[in-house]
Amino acid sequence: MGLRHAQLVAALDRVGSRSYDTYLRSIRLRLSLPGPRVQELDVEVASGIGVVTGGNGAGKTTLLRALRALGGTYPLKWPDRLIRVEAKGVTSGSEWEVIVERIPGAGSEAVSTVTGILPDILFIDPAEESQAIQRHFQHDANAQDLLEGTDAAALSEEWRDHASRILRRDYDSIEVFEVEGPDGDDVVPWFQISSMGARYDTFAMGRGELSALYLLWKLSKVAKNSIVIVDEPEAWLASFSQARLKEAFAYMSVQDGLNFVLTTHSPEMYLGLPDSRVTILESLPEPASYGPMASPRAAHSLGAPIRPSLALLTEDSVASALLESIIRACDSATLEAVEIFQAQNGESALAQVQREFIDGNMRPRRLKLQVVLDGDQRQMSEGRRRKGDAGVYLPGDAAPDATLKRVVTKVISGLSDEQLRREGVADPVRFRLAIGAAAGSEHHDWFVEVSTGFTSYVATSDVLVRLCMLDGDFEKDARSLMASIASALT
Repeated sequence: MGLRHAQLVAALDRVGSRSYDTYLRSIRLRLSLPGPRVQELDVEVASGIGVVTGGNGAGKTTLLRALRALGGTYPLKWPDRLIRVEAKGVTSGSEWEVIVERIPGAGSEAVSTVTGILPDILFIDPAEESQAIQRHFQHDANAQDLLEGTDAAALSEEWRDHASRILRRDYDSIEVFEVEGPDGDDVVPWFQISSMGARYDTFAMGRGELSALYLLWKLSKVAKNSIVIVDEPEAWLASFSQARLKEAFAYMSVQDGLNFVLTTHSPEMYLGLPDSRVTILESLPEPASYGPMASPRAAHSLGAPIRPSLALLTEDSVASALLESIIRACDSATLEAVEIFQAQNGESALAQVQREFIDGNMRPRRLKLQVVLDGDQRQMSEGRRRKGDAGVYLPGDAAPDATLKRVVTKVISGLSDEQLRREGVADPVRFRLAIGAAAGSEHHDWFVEVSTGFTSYVATSDVLVRLCMLDGDFEKDARSLMASIASALT
């Protein structure tokens, strides 16, 4: 039976909960800077799948060449500014460490020191290596002779399924001739394909197809619990292929305990990964590393567009405005990863969605659903919140506008006009008068009356939430709400 879509999508979530036998704990680079100065740069990557990204010239190539040296393959051009790389990790509960240090004046030569038992560390640059193989065959006048005496081995059904799904092509067979490489020390693949009634080989492939098949061929040979470093796996692949390759990485990681370190420029390679898995490198004004961080925050930091992956469902327009303002106040990047919807029939509509689309249908989805209830829907016992309540709620124990009315009225009494201006109130005197005039109004009317001094419900809610965040209890509830949203996003 072939791989099912649900298996692959579910693997994305399982990367966050799986325990790994082998993983990189830390990477430290020693760099020479103008001055001359020396800087130590610590880079942390997540276990399972750790992604390293950044702009052009951010330092990914330096990191990659350093990591390549860990596997015993010293880079042909050791970066001028790289002096030393130190990596620590764990395998089967035992710690290991490898230090590779450049020999001054000796070009790319280096000396390595290993403590403990190193796991298998494999470096793959699918774009460059696959093109080098194609050039190797193209420049050999007797290329077909290389295949003589070599028996083809078919990729297994599982690996063929990965290829079909990533490239959106129905492969009947993928045969691989493994022949001696140009340096005589390793083997390189020659592919013969049967797909949808057509037969073709390596020479007839596009760059994206060849790169993807080469990558899968290399991964099919990797031992379990290895560390696999892949440079720009998305090169020459369409957006949908990149997303499916990411799911394939997650599946391999979960099934075989592989620890992937991916360097990429494409958000498709990390958006949707659970927890904090993205590390951003910068080179200016000085080398720096940030993370690991959640994928929406990383994409937002790099100015990349984010497709929403979570739908938040609220009771009404006030609840929607309040929720949006809380997210904006706590973590504005999250707004790009969610869509907020309001029900037309209030609580009853949300209860039906919860029953029929969330509780009753647990299949993995690209767009997840999360109901966010008003505070007055909390489960209470003798006036106290019931422990173990798994619901997700707006702050407070009352309707949203009632909570806003109570907290804002309390908070502004202790704030000066200047403090109100800092929280976004353009005219503090007029704002105080509006709050006072609406004091006797029912909470639904209170919000509407206060909103007359602003351009929209959202603008009103933004200011009111910033004021409410000065209240300890409201802020605690808001942070708990944000933690629930972050969990749902992963």
